[in-house]
Amino acid sequence: MPGHPVSLVACRYYGPGQPQPVDTLARAARFSPGFIAAELNSDRAIQLEPRPPTGGRVGETFLLIFAYPNGARLMVTASRSRCQPVGTGGSASLSPCRYSTNGDRSILTPVPVLTRLVAVLGTDPQWNAR
Repeated sequence: MPGHPVSLVACRYYGPGQPQPVDTLARAARFSPGFIAAELNSDRAIQLEPRPPTGGRVGETFLLIFAYPNGARLMVTASRSRCQPVGTGGSASLSPCRYSTNGDRSILTPVPVLTRLVAVLGTDPQWNAR
């Protein structure tokens, strides 16, 4: 995350297997951006190479919209999808994981971020059974 965002709006969109159409808005909320921005920038983040889905997306998508004092916005997508850690040389099997991307950088979503988003925005019921 560049700089210091001044606000954050997070939205949850339905994933597959729900009564609602995939990618329709489930819920949105405002957050203080500091905690989530710091976690996404933390040294604990593991850089990933997202791979094309094999078998489809496995959960909902969160869209994080960070706003800056100059009016600029940065959008980060946090998804439960299929991805593979960097450095596996393509030999490791693709597995479900949680990752966030701003288009330039993809990381393993820190558990505290996902926990906070789910606590406020909820989760698709089928994900709880996984």
